[in-house]
Amino acid sequence: MNDYSLAAGIKGKWDGWNIDFSNTFGKNVFGFGVVNTFNASLTDGSPRTFDAGGSEFSQNTVNLDFSKKYDILKGLNIAFGGEYRHENYKVNAGKENSYASYDIYGRVVTAKTPENEKVTDFFGNVRPAGAQVFPGFSPENAVSGNRNSIAAYFDTELEITDRWLLEGALRYENYSDFGSTFNYKIATNVKLASNLNWRGAVSTGFRAPSLAQIYYSSTSTLIQQGKTTQVGTFRNNSEAAQALGIPKLKQETSRSYSTGDSGIKSDFYSGCLLNKD
Repeated sequence: MNDYSLAAGIKGKWDGWNIDFSNTFGKNVFGFGVVNTFNASLTDGSPRTFDAGGSEFSQNTVNLDFSKKYDILKGLNIAFGGEYRHENYKVNAGKENSYASYDIYGRVVTAKTPENEKVTDFFGNVRPAGAQVFPGFSPENAVSGNRNSIAAYFDTELEITDRWLLEGALRYENYSDFGSTFNYKIATNVKLASNLNWRGAVSTGFRAPSLAQIYYSSTSTLIQQGKTTQVGTFRNNSEAAQALGIPKLKQETSRSYSTGDSGIKSDFYSGCLLNKD
């Protein structure tokens, strides 16, 4: 597994406003290797180590933020900005011998391969394909899925008195595959004593299914009662999944309510949280 990341940006001030512009890139790569096993259809000619392929995810995010403090009441903080994000998820196929089945002549088995040319075991059962017991990702599993999103937000904090703080935030986001969402948060904090605060908040949330949830697919070997069977995990948006009646993934939405008290000079905290999905 390899992780890569790079972040760069610039900060400055203009007419009393704090400005922050940044770009962050990250990538995660999983490579699967299978050792101390074999491809049963290759019998004694099988290698013992296989390159099974893998998956990778990359994300690039561009942010622009503005913030400023005004001398209104005990202090007013205003912030707003925007974000653009691009995501990519891939499943990479492994080497042929990690997923394929071979006939008695060492050729890849296809739909046209005669039954009498397939490699069988002592009981006459056709030997399973690929590395045991983790067949590699096949070309049918290989995929590259993309997503773009653009967002804007507005955030404000108002200190009404030395003991009372109000907060509010709005966020709009548009996904290229799951449409638009508008979310908010309202919170307040009251200083009850020198070492005790009471806080309450109401907010909404939105989560689109990850690209891995949508595009991942693989096959594996299942052994039941001495027999081996190839079992498939199909992409959520594949024809196979639709034929089985599996619905397409939907976005998750939520509404949260929270309240509690926290000590300023101690680590004491108590409260409650309620989520409605």
